[in-house]
Amino acid sequence: MRAVCKYLRLARAFFCKKRALNLIKSLVAYSFRNPEARPFPVFIQIEPTNRCDLKCPLCLTGNSRLKRSKGDMGFESFKKILDELGDTAAYLVLYNLGEPLLNKDIFKMIGYAKEKRIYVRLSTNGYFNDMSVIKGLVKARLDELVVSLDCPDKESFLSYKGIDGFDTVKNNIKEIIKERGKKNTPFVSVQLLAMRQTENRVADFKKIAAGLGADRVMIKPVRVNFPGGHSSRQYLPIKARYIREAYKGKRKANCLRLWVSAGFLWDGSVVPCCFDMEGEQSFGNIRESAFKTIWNSQKYASFRSRSLHNPHAICRECSLVSIF
Repeated sequence: MRAVCKYLRLARAFFCKKRALNLIKSLVAYSFRNPEARPFPVFIQIEPTNRCDLKCPLCLTGNSRLKRSKGDMGFESFKKILDELGDTAAYLVLYNLGEPLLNKDIFKMIGYAKEKRIYVRLSTNGYFNDMSVIKGLVKARLDELVVSLDCPDKESFLSYKGIDGFDTVKNNIKEIIKERGKKNTPFVSVQLLAMRQTENRVADFKKIAAGLGADRVMIKPVRVNFPGGHSSRQYLPIKARYIREAYKGKRKANCLRLWVSAGFLWDGSVVPCCFDMEGEQSFGNIRESAFKTIWNSQKYASFRSRSLHNPHAICRECSLVSIF
């Protein structure tokens, strides 16, 4: 039932007149491969912070290989993005690098997006000891929460994340679901990172998630090829079903994301997608320019045009499979 309610909320976010028309125009622009994407993005991804309290070796923040400075997005910058895009954007992803719940304004951000009837999804590592966080997530009317438990037991959690927090995260998931009660929000997904060390424990992980009362179990194939990262192949699964298509030599032809979505780093930089982890392809900054100017700039248009014929390295190495 909660899954049905989730998709109904998603449909309501998309199918108001202005957003539906913008979505159609975006798809038309993409179908003609027009590098000038006049319709605004339908999906937006905002990085509340790139700070994190865990030490995951396959994360640029966790393994301390991130070159750009660390910080939190202020609420005014967030508000400016939504004030410019709130009429046309229907889906907001509130995470990128870092742990979004570390941003002191995170509940205000969720609440402001919900005032604009935007569907909001947030991903967290779930490691916190402040129970007010749980009440905040429910009160803010967050639509979807992904908790990256990632490991099937205490030992693998400690080994991968560098902290003894397995039981803490499990307890927080249970408390979130308890606090939610009979409400339909947030829809709670619990994620397993499918890597060589965990791929044989999927059944065990599903039992754990079911015992916690999760609405969905997500099995996420590990990424090992991101630019500048810790590209250790020791984490790559053996089983083909858990290996991303990109690692099998398959590549997406033309990426829809450049026409229908935009990413914002914590400092306001506008980037093509979450795969530009260092912000090397920033098209401008929302603190300094109107988004319309950035979105329709020659630099952005050139990047879209290039993606059709000679994609940038971040596109060639991309292992993502969809918008969601």
